[in-house]
This record gives sequence, structure tokens and C-alpha cells, in this order.
Amino acid sequence: MIREYFATYPDQAILGSALFLFIFWSDNENNILKGKALIALMAIATLFVARRSTDQASLSYALFLITHLALLKPILAASQRQIELRLYSIIWALSGHLMIEAQDWMMLFIGGELFSLPLYAWFSLRPAPGALMSATRYFLQSALLSAFFVIGLALFYGQTHSLNFAPWDQGLWADLFWVLVLGWFFFKLAVAPFGFWVSEIYEILQPIEIVWLSLVPKYALLGALSQVAAASWGPESWLTAQKIILAMIVLTSLWGHSASWVQRRWAKFFAYSGQAQAGLVLAPLLLGAGGLGLSLAAQTIYALSLALFFTSSNKESVCYRLGLLSLSALPPTPFFAIKIAIVWFLLQSGYVALASFLILMGVVSLSYYLRLYSESLIASQATFSSKEA
Repeated sequence: MIREYFATYPDQAILGSALFLFIFWSDNENNILKGKALIALMAIATLFVARRSTDQASLSYALFLITHLALLKPILAASQRQIELRLYSIIWALSGHLMIEAQDWMMLFIGGELFSLPLYAWFSLRPAPGALMSATRYFLQSALLSAFFVIGLALFYGQTHSLNFAPWDQGLWADLFWVLVLGWFFFKLAVAPFGFWVSEIYEILQPIEIVWLSLVPKYALLGALSQVAAASWGPESWLTAQKIILAMIVLTSLWGHSASWVQRRWAKFFAYSGQAQAGLVLAPLLLGAGGLGLSLAAQTIYALSLALFFTSSNKESVCYRLGLLSLSALPPTPFFAIKIAIVWFLLQSGYVALASFLILMGVVSLSYYLRLYSESLIASQATFSSKEA
């Protein structure tokens, strides 16, 4: 069985084996150089997978795994429950692989739920006040959306007598199936109005953990969604999926930007602004499975800008201001470039109204990010004036 796995998925197997060694072997202080060498080897292996991949799934898994590894070490260093986190990280790596490489609905569902299981425990064991209650609410909400997903699978199996990814274009029942299944995806992607859990969970996490949660699960989910799009969206179901995704883009953008504008607590602010940016991440999926690359790029640049912002809690620091400028998508930042690319592709595909809407939402996000930037400048000027006095 192990030999067959290595033969079928050689790149993923190598990266998975390196993950195991990375977690259990390089954490010793005497093995710091070995750990750094292993990180370098894994980065090279990931780039190798990405460059030679002929499908979006391999690229998604490469991004998923290397980001998971890169963020895991600082999370472990700050955690008092390192043994549990090491176990969770292995489960996350395996379940992410199941989701991205799934060829049928049941495997996708198992991978998604297996990924969520450690999250329930991780959130509930956080030392922050109210962590257990927040984790319990997240568990109940997740169970509800999972039940909807299972109902959708029952509808699909009842009509097709199979759980393999395949087009299903048969009227109202097919439309209901896509609403239920995509609702499960949107919940886990923290897209409003399904992602109502994210503002609570962000408040009990550390900044580096927020960056992990905004990147790693979404790589796996977007990769899985691209697999579904390539194999299951027939002519009619594609139109249904487009309408649902379009509605979610508008709803999550409006909700996220309006909530971010009035929010003053940083955890909730970045929870809602992340939901606002989810509209931008989802927009390329209207182009089909081929839009996955733009979605991954948008999510990556957003999360890296967030990481840059979180590197310092000092409003006067350079990293704080660079992070805000990048999040505001001012030229010539990478986030500005990816927004222009997405808008351009939408215009080329005939989504003129949506492109105009995203530009308008970009202006709204620019206003509240620049508000934070101006506050940092005011704080810096006040500090300078006090030093002169």
C-alpha cells in the first residue's frame, strides 16, 4: 500500500514524509541547522512540484503544505501544547491532501471534516477568555452545514447512483444540491453570511495563528473547489454555480466592508476585512477551474500583507505601515497588481458590472486602511513632538 502511494503521488509523498520529519526531528535545539536545511529542501521540493504540475491540484497542495510548514514553527514555539499541535498538524496535512486530490464527494467530505476535527480541539483549548464557548458555537455551526452537505450528497446519489464527481443538470433538485454543497464550502472559507464564526474565533487566536487560518485551510478548499469545477459543472449546473458564487461575492463584500468600517477591535476588524477580501478571492472562480491561480494568488498576497502588519504591534513601525499600505492595495503593491489582474480578466469575460462593483469596494477598503495608516502617522508625530519637548 505504501509503495503504491509513493508510485501514484511521488511528489506529495515526499513532501508528506518531510513534514513528518520536520515536526518530530528538527525541533531539538541541537538540530537547528538540520531543521533549516530541511526547510530549504522542502521549499525546493515545493517549487519543483509547482513548476512541473500540469494541474491546479498539485499547485494547490504545494502551496498548502509549504505554507503550513512555514507557519507551524512559530505557532509551535508560542504554544504550551506542542505535542497536541504536532498531532494536529499531521492530520491537517493528510486531510488537506484528501480534499485536494479527491475524485468523489465522499472523499472530499471526509477530508474536510477530518481537517475540522483538530480545529475544534485547538480552539477550545486556547487560553483566551471565552475560548470554549466560541469553539462550541463553531462546532455546532459546522455540524449544521455538514448536515446540509450530507443531504446534498443524498440528493446527488439518489439521482445519479454514484458519488463520483460528475455533471448533474436536472432542474430544481440539482440547483438545491449546489446550494447545499457550496454552502459547506463557503462556511469553511469564512464567506459571509456563512462565515459568521470567524469574528469570534479571531479574538481567541494569536496573530500568527490568524495568518495560518486565513491561508492554509483556504488553499485546500480552493484546490478542492477547482477539482469540483473541472469535473462536475456541466452547462446548467455551471450557470447555477455562477449565480451562487456571484451572489456570495456581492454579499460577503458588502457585509465585510461595512462591518470593517465601523469596527475598532483589531481581531474583529481583520475578521470582517478578510470576509470582504473573500469576494475578490472568489471572483476568479467565475472563470471556471482556470481561475484558481488568480484566487490562490489573491489569498496569498492578502495573508502575507496581513503577516507583515502583524510583525509589529507598534503603530510607528515600518512593518506596520507597509502592511497597511499593502492591504489597502495602493500601487505599486502586489495586492494592487492582483486586483488589477482580476478586474481585467472579469472585464475580458464580460463581467463588467462585477468588475465595477469590485473597484468600488476597493475604494471603500482603501478608505478604512488609510484611516489606520493616518492614525499611525499621528501616533508617530506625537511621539516625535514629545521627544523634542
